Amino acid sequence: MANQQTTSVGRWQGALSAVAAVLLLAALIFCGVSLVSWLGASGDESVQFADTRDDVLRVGKQELVNFYTLDYKNPDASFDRLVQSSTGDLATAIKQGEATWKKQLTDQKTSSTAKVLDAAVTELDDRAGTATVAAIVEVDVTPDNGKPANRLPMQIQLSRTDQGWKLSQAGSIVLGSQ
Repeated sequence: MANQQTTSVGRWQGALSAVAAVLLLAALIFCGVSLVSWLGASGDESVQFADTRDDVLRVGKQELVNFYTLDYKNPDASFDRLVQSSTGDLATAIKQGEATWKKQLTDQKTSSTAKVLDAAVTELDDRAGTATVAAIVEVDVTPDNGKPANRLPMQIQLSRTDQGWKLSQAGSIVLGSQ
C-alpha cells in the first residue's frame, strides 16, 4: 500500500512538473513576442504622431492659461508671458500694442485667472508644424462684481518654432445655429 501511494505521489509530481514547464515556456514565449512588438512600435510613425499630438495639447492648454491670466498689479510680467507664448503675426501685434495694452490693464484694475476645462487637438500637420486646438476656457475676472466666471469656447492655432510650439492665432468659437 505504501508503494502504491508513493507511485501515485510520483505521478502527480511528474504531472505538476510538466504543467509548470509548459507554463514557463508559454510565459517566455509571451515575453519574447511582447519585447519584439514593443521594439517594433518604438519607431512607429503613429506612436511619434501621438506623442506630438499629446505635446501640442499640453502646450495649447498652457498657452491658453498664459494668454488669459492677467494681473494689473504686474502688467510687465503679464505682457512678457503673452509675448513668450506667442509667435508670428500674433506676437507682432501684441508687441506693437504694448503701451496701450498695459495702460488698459492698469486703468481697468482687473485681473483674470484662466483654467482650461476641456481641450482637444482638432488638426495637426506635423510636417508643416501647425496645429489647431479647441478648448473651453473658464476665465475668472476680479473684481468680479458678483458675476460668475466666463466660460469661453476658444480655438487656437499653434506653430512649431525653434523654442517649441507657440500660439500663432487665438479666437472665439461661435456656438449655436447660423
